[in-house]
Amino acid sequence: MSQGTLYATQQIRSLAPKALVKHFKLDVKVTDKDDVYHKNFPLNKIPAFVGPKGFKLHEVIAISLYINLADPKSKLLGKNAAEYAQVLKWASFANTELLPTEAKVFKPLNGAVPYNKKQVDEGSAYLEQVVGIFESRLADFTYLVGERLTFADIFAASVFVRGFDFLFGQEWRKAHPNTTRWFKTIIATPILAEYLADYKFIEKPIEFTPPKKEKKKEAAPAAAKKEQAPKKKEVDEDAEPPAAPKPKHPLEALGKPKAVLDEWKRVYSNEETRETAIP
Repeated sequence: MSQGTLYATQQIRSLAPKALVKHFKLDVKVTDKDDVYHKNFPLNKIPAFVGPKGFKLHEVIAISLYINLADPKSKLLGKNAAEYAQVLKWASFANTELLPTEAKVFKPLNGAVPYNKKQVDEGSAYLEQVVGIFESRLADFTYLVGERLTFADIFAASVFVRGFDFLFGQEWRKAHPNTTRWFKTIIATPILAEYLADYKFIEKPIEFTPPKKEKKKEAAPAAAKKEQAPKKKEVDEDAEPPAAPKPKHPLEALGKPKAVLDEWKRVYSNEETRETAIP
């Protein structure tokens, strides 16, 4: 009898439950979304699980725990209650803090979402704090919980894949030797080796490349310029005002004389005054 159907895609949260199904050799069908999925999971989130008698699960940690418990011999959940709680702690921490912060940084860089430098810088700073928690634990221990491999390592390593895909280049790996060593150890385990054994590490982190701007079409030639009106002569405020016109002589008001004055003078000077000059 089938143990159920696991809906998993290429999204990184699908990797751990998919690997566990194969590791435990469960009779679980692993498939992409179909009509049954869309009918039962309206939020369209991956992974999802449908079991016998209408049993349904969403949320990756819940699904992974259910798959682990399907094998009573599984030792991936710790050897006691304290370790079990720590397994849940690390898995939850990776799911809610590590993966979303990685996405906040690399998605604007690879063009999946609009680029925002402030968002990327803030995300990078917080991501460094989150990774610092792993780095501190792994400085003294090989695994996240106890002294052996647990689901916490499997799930956290699968989530770290996105960071190593886009952000954690050679310089980063040198600065975080404990996390890098642990990641290489976990992806080489039989549970993840089939999916990540040939994993290729990047040399440099992805960088934002601004999209090329389309060249604007050349504007149509401008219309002919209108003839400019002649400029008015500027008034020199410092120049002296023109002199007032001289007043007219009072005799000018009488108009021009009708007699020819020059002719009268000539006659008066050369002729006899009584007889000719003064008729």
